[in-house]
Amino acid sequence: GENFEWTDMYEDFAAIAALSRGDTETAGQFLDQMKYRELPEYANAAGVLALLRGDYDVAEKFLQAASDAGLEVAGKNLKELGKKKANDLEIKSRVINE
Repeated sequence: GENFEWTDMYEDFAAIAALSRGDTETAGQFLDQMKYRELPEYANAAGVLALLRGDYDVAEKFLQAASDAGLEVAGKNLKELGKKKANDLEIKSRVINE
């Protein structure tokens, strides 16, 4: 049968699980250990991590790469990023105008 390397996959899943909890520190540590960085799943996870950290330019690069590679969820995350950027701009303009 197939010989899967579960330990590497575990790091991927652990990073995603940490991201889903909003635990950016743990997610960052697991992403640093991931071996398969060419996978769109890595780019998506790195993009979500950057998004949660408020680093929208980095997030957009990673999510776009994952989306271009055919990862559907990355496209959804890109839309979410667009909303967050718009919200932040609106909040900043309100603060400046008040």
